[in-house]
Amino acid sequence: MDTLNITRRDFLKTCGALAGAAIVGVRLPSPALAADEKTLKDYMNDRISGVYAADGKFGIRASQDNRQVRKLYDDWLGEPGGHKAHELLHMQFRDRSANIKRLGDAAVNPRAKEFEGQTYPFE
Repeated sequence: MDTLNITRRDFLKTCGALAGAAIVGVRLPSPALAADEKTLKDYMNDRISGVYAADGKFGIRASQDNRQVRKLYDDWLGEPGGHKAHELLHMQFRDRSANIKRLGDAAVNPRAKEFEGQTYPFE
């Protein structure tokens, strides 16, 4: 590449590559240097301590002590673990993989005939 006949596009490409290299070059050495000083276990312990410290600052730490949750149970759900609470708050799993496999094997939308000849309403 001739430095006197450089295009604007080549100049921008070069500047972008240099900027990227500078950012990566600045960011990579700091974790590498820190890795020598602290091990992964030390990082994990610091993180755990931080989470417990943040949790300790909350006044209400258990759901059964929360006024809104208590009011919800008193006014609407009944007792914790009761039938209505269980029915509304717990999920049920149904294995639908056979239906998905059947549709995938057919590779056809089963409702396609409903929409034949109709255009998209926003066209």
